[in-house]
Amino acid sequence: MKWIKWSASMVLPAFVLVFHPLGCGVLYTCEDDGTCIEVPEGFTGYHFLREIQDARTTADRCGDGAEPTPYYMNPPSNEPQKCRECACDLQNVVRGCSLPELECRDGSSCDAGIKLKTHVSVGECAVSMWNRDSDDRKISFPSGVAHCSVVGEVGAPEVGVIEQAIDLPTWGARFDICKVPPQEATGMICIQASGHGLTCPTGWDHGIEAYTTGVDGRSCSACSCKAQCQWDGYTISDICYNGESDGEQLVIDGAQRCVGIEYISYAYGIKTMAPQLMTEPTGGESSGEFLPKGPVTFCCKPAE
Repeated sequence: MKWIKWSASMVLPAFVLVFHPLGCGVLYTCEDDGTCIEVPEGFTGYHFLREIQDARTTADRCGDGAEPTPYYMNPPSNEPQKCRECACDLQNVVRGCSLPELECRDGSSCDAGIKLKTHVSVGECAVSMWNRDSDDRKISFPSGVAHCSVVGEVGAPEVGVIEQAIDLPTWGARFDICKVPPQEATGMICIQASGHGLTCPTGWDHGIEAYTTGVDGRSCSACSCKAQCQWDGYTISDICYNGESDGEQLVIDGAQRCVGIEYISYAYGIKTMAPQLMTEPTGGESSGEFLPKGPVTFCCKPAE
């Protein structure tokens, strides 16, 4: 940070209107020692200014103990940006992936016939019997044909979220104006006028555009965790060997409404893998606008 001297002394200037012989009105700002500096038309007198590179820095008091008057530079972009760091909390799985039921019936339809017992062991092949009903009672005359379908869907998971706020950018810099500055100052005097796009008067060649304030209408969307389950379905096979499906195999998943299976041997295998929980954090994006207000132009030159 640095101080810029906007006056030749550290007392509040007075403003005096002096008339030239040609009748033109010229505004001067004068100090107690009688030193006067001409202020061009449309501008007001000079001040002491302190430049702060980080606009969030706490302002120091002026040389007379007063609070400085702030002016702000370089407003932030209104492009959408991250304002929260979002992550799925896999230590907080509120609801995991639940398997839909495999339902098999003896006969020519998935909607009729004796419901068969299905023995499912997640992760390994388990033996079931085509001639046992859902109560594990023997069927006297099985038809030799069964129809199977997946009933329902994989349960929708719910996973907690972790979020950490990210400060949105604010002003890029700040000027603190004082009537009386601290001792640290550079030999510059400046004048000011309302508005931007102004042409600085001849001799006042260093132009600075700033604002008196800004309205922050930006908001940040909440974090959430998009969770879904990836599942490969049930595998029905002729036999199980060392916990794996063997022989002829058929996969039944939720996309297949009803699958017919002809069999000779009553024993068969069922295997399914556990659904895989897939997560993706969402949210934490900014929206809205930061609107700077009160444009001001400062024009400066070296003090004589």
